[in-house]
Amino acid sequence: MTSLRRPSIVALAVLLAGCSKSPPKVEALEWNLKRSGDKASYSLYLSGQFEPQNRGQYEPSIDSVDERGCKRTTVLVPIDVGPSGQTVDDIKLDLTRRIATATLKIYFEPGDGVGSPRQVFAGSKVIDPTVSPRTDIIDPCSPSPPEKRAKERELRKIGEEQRARERQERAERKRQAASYGGYGSAALREHGEVIATVLNLNGLLCARVVAVEPLRVSSDAFEVTCVEYRGGTGTVRYIVNAADGTAYRP
Repeated sequence: MTSLRRPSIVALAVLLAGCSKSPPKVEALEWNLKRSGDKASYSLYLSGQFEPQNRGQYEPSIDSVDERGCKRTTVLVPIDVGPSGQTVDDIKLDLTRRIATATLKIYFEPGDGVGSPRQVFAGSKVIDPTVSPRTDIIDPCSPSPPEKRAKERELRKIGEEQRARERQERAERKRQAASYGGYGSAALREHGEVIATVLNLNGLLCARVVAVEPLRVSSDAFEVTCVEYRGGTGTVRYIVNAADGTAYRP
C-alpha cells in the first residue's frame, strides 16, 4: 500500500498565507487639490487606509477640468503606502490654470505581472467653486496668446544663444586659421608648400594653397582650399589629417 506524503508545515503555511491574502482596497479616503502659493502648480493631498500589498502598488490619476474648459488626465507617481496601511501623501501636479472640478482614480497595479490593473477608488469633487469652465473655446487645451508669446520669447532667446555660440565658433575657427597665416601671407606660403606636397603625394591636385581652416570634428583635421591647376583660377577643397598625413576630397 502506497502512503501519501503529507505536506510540510512550512509549505502549508505558505499555501494558507496565499489564500488568505487580503485583496487590494482603500478605506476612509480623504483627498483634495490645493493650489501652490506661486500659482504654478497644484498638490494632491490624500489620507486613508490602504490594504498593504507586498506585490504591487497603488497608482493615482487625476481627471481635471480647468477654467478654459480643458479636460486633462494626469497620471501621478505611486502612493507611498506604509506597513500599517495608514497613509498620508502629498503629490505635486504641474497644473498652472485654476481647476474647477477633479476626479481622483486609484488603480492597483499587480507587481508580479499577473492580472490587469484594478480600480479601487473613484471620486469627484469641486475644487474651486468660483471657477466656471468656458464653453466657447474651440480648442481649450491649446496655449493662450500670452502663453504663446511667452513660448515665442523663450524660443527667440534659445535662437539668439545658439547664434551667439555659432558666432563664437566662427571667430575661433578664424583665429585658429589665422595662426596658419592668411591668404598671401609668408606663413601660408611656407606651410602651403608642405600641404600642397602632402596633397600631391595623395594623388590630389593642388598647385597653390589659398586657405586653411581647422575642422571642429578633430583637432588634427583641416579643410584646405587649393588652386587646382597651375596658371588656373578654379579652386578645390580637400580634408587633410595632419596626424597621419592622409588627405581626401570630400
